[in-house]
Amino acid sequence: MAGSAFNLTTGIGSDGKSTRATKTQIGHGFSAGSVLRYVQNAVGNTGDFQLATADSTVNAEVVGVVESVSANEFTIVYQGEIDTSNFGSDVGGPLTVSDVWFLDPGVSGGLTAYAPTSGGNVVKPIITLVSGANDDIGLVTNFVGTVIGGENTVSLASVHPVGEIIPWGGETYNIPDGWQLCDGGTVDTTTYPEYYTTVGTKFGYEATLVLNTQGDTGTVGIMTVGATASQSISSTQVDASVISYTETASGAGGSATVVLSPDITTGFTGHRGETSGDNTGYPHGLVFDTSTLSCGTSGYVPSSRTVSAAKTPDMRARVPLGAGVTHGTFDGYTAGQMGGAEDADILNISDGGSGVYAYVGTATNANLRQPYIATHYITRITSTAKAALIGDVTFNIEDDGLTDHDTGIKSDGDTLVWDSAASKYKNLKIFDSYPGTDGSGFEAGFVIDTTNTRIGIGDNNPEKDIHIKKANTPTIRLEDTTGTAVKLDLFANDGTGHVRTTSTHPLKLGQAGVNCVVVNASLIEMLYPTTFTGNVNVTGTVDTTGNIVANTGQVYSTAATLVHNTNPQMDEGNVHIVTLDTAGEFILKNPQEEVAGAMYSFVIVNSTSAPITLDIGDQYFFANGIKPNIVRANSELVISAVCLSLHNLLCTWAEDFS
Repeated sequence: MAGSAFNLTTGIGSDGKSTRATKTQIGHGFSAGSVLRYVQNAVGNTGDFQLATADSTVNAEVVGVVESVSANEFTIVYQGEIDTSNFGSDVGGPLTVSDVWFLDPGVSGGLTAYAPTSGGNVVKPIITLVSGANDDIGLVTNFVGTVIGGENTVSLASVHPVGEIIPWGGETYNIPDGWQLCDGGTVDTTTYPEYYTTVGTKFGYEATLVLNTQGDTGTVGIMTVGATASQSISSTQVDASVISYTETASGAGGSATVVLSPDITTGFTGHRGETSGDNTGYPHGLVFDTSTLSCGTSGYVPSSRTVSAAKTPDMRARVPLGAGVTHGTFDGYTAGQMGGAEDADILNISDGGSGVYAYVGTATNANLRQPYIATHYITRITSTAKAALIGDVTFNIEDDGLTDHDTGIKSDGDTLVWDSAASKYKNLKIFDSYPGTDGSGFEAGFVIDTTNTRIGIGDNNPEKDIHIKKANTPTIRLEDTTGTAVKLDLFANDGTGHVRTTSTHPLKLGQAGVNCVVVNASLIEMLYPTTFTGNVNVTGTVDTTGNIVANTGQVYSTAATLVHNTNPQMDEGNVHIVTLDTAGEFILKNPQEEVAGAMYSFVIVNSTSAPITLDIGDQYFFANGIKPNIVRANSELVISAVCLSLHNLLCTWAEDFS
């Protein structure tokens, strides 16, 4: 329970059936049946019990239920049996309607017999009643709650526009969110600016004025709550009731703030503001401004005026009438105009010999009402609402090209789909998260260019059909899961482009459905005649079933260095060369890594003025059994060899000692 940790000091009830404690909290305001949560202070070492509500996960972190109250003390039951006989109507009592009682989303600390159904509310069972003779005994269960559908804010402007007025079959205490009773009540213009923008002051308003309290008479403090303040607006005197007056300074140059509520029924005759005439005196469109304001015998000069609240239409005992200009013989009506009467006096006149028949006498209070049924009216004051998909919802989407997959983590961007074969819900992953609020970061990272038919990842202006731009090895991966899975990566890294498989699977290149080149871990196969323009450098072995032809240029290996008394490594090259600048002996040891059929050359250069003795290994076999044993001064000896088999080199030699 985040934010609701507390020290649980408990005492076992006398019957041993509950966990409870008696707490002291000055001015707690709780009553028997109040459902409580615990809120820590900022430091986290102390806190207070507060009323819980099922309108959010935090507010629904219940720790227990109050059983009884005595002044600043109360007994809270954390778990187990609780006496519900003292639960009052303020918390949903008496608990007689249902076996299970839930935390109320609309009444702080209250219980309800019905589980909440609105998006964002928490379904949290709190008390289960004990059946049988113990009608006033319940069990505090405090089960883990379930959040309904989340709290996604949507616009209802095209469904229920701000200012809409509809009949309401419910009561005045359970009006739905975003609506307000049509009883002439106020709607704060800061909290609900759309209502003020749409409806304006046609049904009344409250104006907040900052005044110079030094009036015409020099008197300060004459204006009081309940007094009538007046102002001449467009040659019409508009009266208003002072509902709030606060002086911030007195005397010369003093100031005060006053809140005025003009009476929109001013000028109407008859009781309850009804009249059979027009709206004489109705101040529609006449809003207090910063001109002189009169109250009693004093005058005040406002320095500023703000419409702080617009009012809802007072639809009590009234029916709506279409507004508009005069139409035929019908009178025109201005939106916001009020009038009419439920009773009327009818004057009856006798014939008098004229042939016109009329009634004689007076009929008083003739009832003009048609058969009716009374209901409340409510008006929409905001275009936004919290929405959620609750219960069974069926909808169809085109799923071509989409793949559903298992995941245990649900996150923003996921769409749940039902897998009938697996009999469970899965996530349909489109995006791993929602874009940022302005969308710029998302667009910079991913864009579909429909004009040029391109996709950019990491670049919002793709230059090619698929353009990936990022640091740290941008990669395109193709993966086949048939049989032994194989992955092919195309990527760029540190100035080099790469095409490779991620395992030992071969890489095949070709055209027209035919493989031409096969790349294995240690072997490249050219399956058809191959032409190279330029140098071909090979590290390793080249196997061919055809010819290697150099039309221009040469086929050669890089020369290796021949070292005294060291086995020459034949895989380092086909030619091994050594230059001797010191007289003495040179030992040519037996070769290693030789390959049957290969041709090798050994070049020994004597740059000294004395002969150098040769000692040649026994795996070198010379024609006619003549093996060189000396390199003359200032001469070169060349041994040419063909590898007949492993450890068997057939050799000839020649010497330049001119």
